[in-house]
Amino acid sequence: MADVVRVLQALADDRFEAARRLPRRERAAAAEAGVDWDRRRYRVEACGKIQPVRMACAQGHRWTIREGACGLRICPHCQGRAAAGMRDRIVGALVGQEGPLRLVTLSVRSKGPGMLESVLADVESAWDRLRRSRWWRRRVRGAVAVFEVTCGQAGWHPHVHVVTFGSYLPWRELLREWVRCSRGAGEHVDVRGSGSNTRAAAVAYLSKYQSKGWDLSQFSDEQAFELVAAWWRFRSLRMYGCCFGLGVPERFVVASRGCCPTCGLPGFVVPCLTRRPGSETLPGP
Repeated sequence: MADVVRVLQALADDRFEAARRLPRRERAAAAEAGVDWDRRRYRVEACGKIQPVRMACAQGHRWTIREGACGLRICPHCQGRAAAGMRDRIVGALVGQEGPLRLVTLSVRSKGPGMLESVLADVESAWDRLRRSRWWRRRVRGAVAVFEVTCGQAGWHPHVHVVTFGSYLPWRELLREWVRCSRGAGEHVDVRGSGSNTRAAAVAYLSKYQSKGWDLSQFSDEQAFELVAAWWRFRSLRMYGCCFGLGVPERFVVASRGCCPTCGLPGFVVPCLTRRPGSETLPGP
């Protein structure tokens, strides 16, 4: 958590410093960005101090809740819950669909440090042009797409992982369309047919990338600042066509009311017996 808090504090300080260099009339509006980053820092820092509460129901199911959690995707304490919610949305989109499915991976050329926002804009625009093309709409009736970005020696490298429902997608034609829609930046296309791909395999394929958290300690300071600033509100899960229009997973709606996310029965707090500081025995009733 210390790394996330430090990055957020640095982003807030950077925005405040940039506002100070502006004319007086423009400082207040520009400083709002710094205030927003500082507010996120406070929320993540406070989230790390929240103690989880153990819950149970009459059926014996157990789960934990964290009342007052910040819910930010960049928070290391909330990443697990956010990933579970996204996985439920993916399950709801794929399991109810009929017909064969295909797993598609698209990527564009990497860009160096300081170009993350640019490369995300490039891959997003290329994907929008591809899915709106006549070639794509003739073959695909619905899709679920997950955006991913990795950082290597060549810089930031984005991918789009897609599960499609529809007819056959010829690899050579898809590559040609992707290169055209990406305006020459597309460099890789992978299509896996529906022969051995079940709904469970498709859910695992997308969830693997959607639920991947960020360990900022693996990045340099410049890369961590750039990643948090560009990625924290980027919509990495998108649904189209027959897969569009899913709501919040029902089990999370039920859990938000204090009920069991598995069976829906009312939950109660499980007493947690802990040792007192300096004591070797458990406290009595």
